[in-house]
Amino acid sequence: MRFLHSGVIVAISMALVVTGSPLLTPVQQDLAVTSSALVNNPSSSSLGGSSYASVNAKSYKKKSKKKPAEPPTPSDGDNDKGEEPSHTGGVEAPSYPFPTEDPSSTHGILPVSSPYYLPDFGAPDFTPKEEIPRGDIERGTVPFNIQSYPDIWATPSGDHEEVRAAVAAIDWSHVPNAPIRIAQGTGDLYMKDYDAGKDEHCWWSATGCFKPKVTYLPEDTHICSEPGDWGLTFDDGPLNPRKVVIDQSPDGIDEYAEPYLYNFLADQNQRATLFYVGSNVATYPEAAKRAFDAGHHLCLHTWSHVAMTTLTNEEVVAELYWNLRAIKEATGATSRCWRPPFGDVDDRVRAIAHQMGLATVLWSRDSQDWQMPSMSNEGQLGREIIDGYFQQWIDERYAGNETHGHIGLQHELNEETIGMAEKWVPRLKEAFNVKPIHECTPAGKPYWEMGSGEFYSHEDKDNEENDEEEENYDEEENYDEEGNDAYIYKN
Repeated sequence: MRFLHSGVIVAISMALVVTGSPLLTPVQQDLAVTSSALVNNPSSSSLGGSSYASVNAKSYKKKSKKKPAEPPTPSDGDNDKGEEPSHTGGVEAPSYPFPTEDPSSTHGILPVSSPYYLPDFGAPDFTPKEEIPRGDIERGTVPFNIQSYPDIWATPSGDHEEVRAAVAAIDWSHVPNAPIRIAQGTGDLYMKDYDAGKDEHCWWSATGCFKPKVTYLPEDTHICSEPGDWGLTFDDGPLNPRKVVIDQSPDGIDEYAEPYLYNFLADQNQRATLFYVGSNVATYPEAAKRAFDAGHHLCLHTWSHVAMTTLTNEEVVAELYWNLRAIKEATGATSRCWRPPFGDVDDRVRAIAHQMGLATVLWSRDSQDWQMPSMSNEGQLGREIIDGYFQQWIDERYAGNETHGHIGLQHELNEETIGMAEKWVPRLKEAFNVKPIHECTPAGKPYWEMGSGEFYSHEDKDNEENDEEEENYDEEENYDEEGNDAYIYKN
């Protein structure tokens, strides 16, 4: 599939292959992932992964670890003021039933528990593993009924019984009536008639806006709160074996397909936030389970990686629903976070995601790694350009002028993006406190099954906090229903 972005043809082939699986047709195996491009045209935006401002369950017991001294850190631009998220509102929640009594501490229209309309796939296992799982992944070890899902890499219909239940659960009086945007034949979004100065619906693709115009929606998560923190994120996974690579390989394998990245992160003793495409989860649920068991936080990146503001309300719900369902079927956990493909979000889409229990997550540091040429991508940026971005961010950190931390944007996409992770994650760790985003932002806990309240990391907390949690750990029951050691969370 080819998309013209700002006069440059970009072709990315992320064809999916499930070895030995009869469930994917040859057409499905050859489907490609839509890529993204910079927001660089005032009248029409390329569907880009770039920051608009720059191209460039209760907390578990933890050991104390001294946090390195943190110089203060610079703003990312006019939109990046380091302001606390707005918590205005007070609209009462809709009265439809919920399976738990765990109240949300954020906004009135946010569901107070895991969405009740999702199927029950069994409880997730949050028990800490003695060792981070490594090595090959065996196919067929995770029960997953792909036949119950819509076609992969296609926008699912809103007229499905399960999707209709999700649609019915939304209070549509609290979904702004923003227009459905138009995707042009070039792959760009039509913006000629949009009043960017007024920015009525906080359309990120047009203005880089991350603070909604309606008071009942929270600010998008886009930075880490403390200077020196780095939220490590990877989009577009889990990386399935790519047909184009397998066809070119003398061994008939794609060595960079998962668990390649996950094994590297395990060797680094590093966890990350992974924004998963539902279609990739459906064709490789074992990879999603591996990442979950390794302690990575799994969030949504929609079912088919589409510009969400171009969809109807029902289609927005369907994209999020099937993505949410696929992660839950593979892991048992219900995610509370999502990242819009290309960053394309406005208050209409935010409000729908919000009522489905999902916090919108953007970024402040975009690596542009997806733009490198690879075996499955005709990119335009050389490695030296991407290297320059990472080195610049590290230099800025050491300069000591920053006022907050950052959320990075990298991709679980091909051998080049993963190679960049291998090169720069160790260097980022030397300069920053690298962690999943839920451990450096007010985003709460990553899964509904963990309850509400702040999520505490086992890293980077001072001795006083550790001592307090030692007491809580001793006083509270620390076993799950089956008698196994379990995470202990603190509301």
